[in-house]
Amino acid sequence: MIIKNKLFSALVFCLYLLCPLFSLQSEMVNDESDHFLTHLQEIPLEHTEDFQTKFFHMLFILTLLIGFMVIAAWALKRMMKTRITQLNANSTIKIVESRQLSPRTTIYILETEHQQYCIAECVNSVTLLSTHSLEGPNDRNY
Repeated sequence: MIIKNKLFSALVFCLYLLCPLFSLQSEMVNDESDHFLTHLQEIPLEHTEDFQTKFFHMLFILTLLIGFMVIAAWALKRMMKTRITQLNANSTIKIVESRQLSPRTTIYILETEHQQYCIAECVNSVTLLSTHSLEGPNDRNY
């Protein structure tokens, strides 16, 4: 949850830096049309951007945001895999392998000191499918 909050905060910060949305609009919005026209006449032509420049700027920002989201998803997936590996290293019950059979059903192979268990997890229950005794350190049937 902490990682999600940090990623969300980083995304909001990037959006804040990359999208100066209302800097010109707050100055230009007014009820009086004469004031609006005189304000437009005061802006030099050098500072106005054409449509193509704005469009490519928008595409660049969109590409950056999509790239950031892809990198964040990859990093989260990698951290979750590392977390499971670290939990297995310190525990006597190890998750050897897990496979999702359907959106609601997952099968796990668990290992304790000298036993290997195959269990299935559903929405409402966990079922023991089989057990296997391990005689030696290299007797692992996956």
